[in-house]
Order: sequence, then structure tokens, then C-alpha cells
Amino acid sequence: TIHSLQSLISIDDDGKVPNIQFVECPNSSTCTEREKLHVVGGRNECSGRVEVWHRGSWGTICDDSWDLADANLVCRQLGCGFAMSTLGETALGKGPEPIWLDQLNCRGTESSLWECPAKAWGEHDCDHKEDAVVYCSGE
Repeated sequence: TIHSLQSLISIDDDGKVPNIQFVECPNSSTCTEREKLHVVGGRNECSGRVEVWHRGSWGTICDDSWDLADANLVCRQLGCGFAMSTLGETALGKGPEPIWLDQLNCRGTESSLWECPAKAWGEHDCDHKEDAVVYCSGE
């Protein structure tokens, strides 16, 4: 089943997303959407395997349907310019369990990864050789 990630999170009347689904934030007492996303294993903070924070742990995104629209949104959300490339299979080693997202399908007009349609959190048919990778321009 494909859902919008935003539809799986309750939205306050003022349009803000509460942090109720996250056990703790990785770096602070309040998690921003930026803090719930990072790339690791690349040359710098703007390249590598894409990981998201959900329910108290980092996990990966499967590369099924992963394309430049998805990668560009990740780069933009990280403040890293635009996507220069994506890889079909990761050369960066196995990512952390679990694989959180599969069939991510961003259009490119979203302001956040959480607005993109995807399978429900944790539903996937992938293994870690399919972890999504991005190389951003770094601007």
C-alpha cells in the first residue's frame, strides 16, 4: 500500500508536525525534519547512503523507484544543492537496520521528504544492497 508519509503523521491545527512518533531526537530535544535525515559513508556530509530517523533509530531507504526527483529533494532538504547522481546499488556497505522506506516517489515539488508517497514505514521487499545513495552538488 502506498501512503503519503505526511498522512501517517498527525498534523496540528497550526500545520506543524508533532514529534510524538519519535522516541528521541538524534541530536536535540526537538527533532526537525532536517535532523531526521542524513547521508553517510560518502566523501562529505552531502554524499552517501540516505538514512532517516524514525521511532528511535536510523534506517535506510530502499532504492526501488529511487530517482533524481527523490535525490534532488534529499539534497535540497539537507541544504546540499542538487543531486548530481544516484546509484542503483550501494557501494557504501550495509546500512543500519531497519529499512524504513520503499517505493519512495517524490515529484520534486515537495518541500520535505515526508510529503512524498511511499509504502508504509517498515514495509519493503529489499535488502541492504539496495540502499538509496545520493551525491549532491554541495552548494
